[in-house]
Amino acid sequence: YRHVDALRLWGRPRTQSQPSQERVLVTPVPAPEPSHKPKPPPLPTPLQSPPLPKSLPAACVMLAPEDGCATVNGKPIPPDSCVGGYYGHDSSLDPEWALEMGLKARGDDWDLVRHAQQEGNSAFRGTTKLVAFPDGNGAAAWADEGGYVYELCCVPSWDVNRHTQGRRLVTNLAVGKQRYANNLAMGEHEHAVPALVPTEHIKRYGRVVLSASGMAYVPRNA
Repeated sequence: YRHVDALRLWGRPRTQSQPSQERVLVTPVPAPEPSHKPKPPPLPTPLQSPPLPKSLPAACVMLAPEDGCATVNGKPIPPDSCVGGYYGHDSSLDPEWALEMGLKARGDDWDLVRHAQQEGNSAFRGTTKLVAFPDGNGAAAWADEGGYVYELCCVPSWDVNRHTQGRRLVTNLAVGKQRYANNLAMGEHEHAVPALVPTEHIKRYGRVVLSASGMAYVPRNA
């Protein structure tokens, strides 16, 4: 019995066994790292014609292309003004016929670069802001002696030099590179207008003569 008492004294009473609890190591799931991939570029939008100046009269705009704009390498270009200009033509165009019938449409290409390079099927006519410039260029020089200069009014006009500056594509075959240059005919001071000019947009005309120095001009009484 002493042995039993010792067990009761020094031993722990037996109790009902408890179910063992397993400790499971749970690895925390890391938060997703923010994506550093660049956003895809937006889809290209088709070129839209810029709004036309509100000051352009309807009689002028109706002579322009359907959207009111010319183009330069596909980019829409609205008219610079509707002031008009001077158009020179040789004597093969009868001025009385022009006053009665107007100037006829020609071509369907409204690109100013191709017009300046005399490529394609241009829908323009070339005009200048002066009958004759001090350097000898101008509508009178285009008409030459015996031709006629017509003053056009209320027609859409584009400054050819301004809009073609640095936009004429030139290929250098020697080095295989491409670059852009200015208008080859910059000295002409050309302002392009639609080829179609109704008779009511032709204000007057004058006959070209040559001065003693050989410069083409239109006398005041011509």
